[in-house]
This record gives sequence, structure tokens and C-alpha cells, in this order.
Amino acid sequence: MSARPACRLYLAVPAGPAPAALDAAAAGGDLAALLVRGGEARDLAAVCRRRGIALMLEDRAAALAAEGADGVHLTDPKAYDAARRLLGAGRTIGVACGGSRDAAMTVAERGADYVLLEGVELLAWWAELMEVPCVGRLAAGADPAPLVRAGADFLLVEDAAPSAERVRELNRAIAACARA
Repeated sequence: MSARPACRLYLAVPAGPAPAALDAAAAGGDLAALLVRGGEARDLAAVCRRRGIALMLEDRAAALAAEGADGVHLTDPKAYDAARRLLGAGRTIGVACGGSRDAAMTVAERGADYVLLEGVELLAWWAELMEVPCVGRLAAGADPAPLVRAGADFLLVEDAAPSAERVRELNRAIAACARA
């Protein structure tokens, strides 16, 4: 098995921030993806493209084209097949699988582009055995080290108002874990 790439930051916001605010936050460092949980994301698409940030919508596969998004993040693994039929192979589909190995393996076998897993032990198991990228959810105020060391490819961080300083701080924390 080849070495996994370094862990990257994946921000989740309750609704799309203003494009200028996202642009300023992205200036803080590496930001792999932005998950917009609600509201419109269309105004963010140009900033995301320019900054190389994947724009993801939560549970809104049908809105991808209109919003200019790159993919969908599903909160229910059972929704995967319908989303893939709708979007085809060219769009990113990530799936939150909680603590279920079975759900994660099932959607990965069917072509999910990433799985979000809960728990350090499950992340470590997945990273050791599977090729499909895994996302670990970083709780507010939690230390990212256990998730990074477990092998998370991405850290999903909830942030209602992302800033350059917050992005910088999170990237420093991820880098420190990788060096330790």
C-alpha cells in the first residue's frame, strides 16, 4: 500500500459565508474543501475554483449544477446509490458513516469518494486497510493529534465564521501532528 498524503483541512459552515470572507479565510493556508450545510453556495463557487477548494453541498445532490458545486456530502449512507445515479461518475460524493464499518465498506465498494468516520479507532482501522480517503470530525476545542495520527486524510471542522487566522491555526496543528 502506498503512503497516504498529508491530512488536509475540510471546513463545514452552516450557510455559505460571503465570498470575500471565504477568500480571506483561504488566505490562511491549505483548505481542501468547504462543506455548505444550508443556504446557497453559488456565490462561493468562483472563490473555491480560484483557490482550489472543493465546494461541497450537504444532502443536496440535485442542486449541484445550479450552485456550481463540486460534490455532495451525504449524511445518510442509504442515499448514496440515488446520488450516484443522479450525478454520475464525474462528481464527488462523500458519505458520513458514523461508527459503521459496514456502511463505510458498502459505500466505498460502490464508489464513494470519501467516508466520514466517527472515532479514532475506526479511523485507524480504515486508514490501515482501505484506499478510499477518510474524514475525521474534529470536535470544537478538541486536539487534532489523535485523528491525524490515526490516519485521517481530512479533518472536518465546523466553523460558522472561518477566518485566515483560524485556518492558519488549524493547519499549524495538523502539521505539528504530522511531524510528531
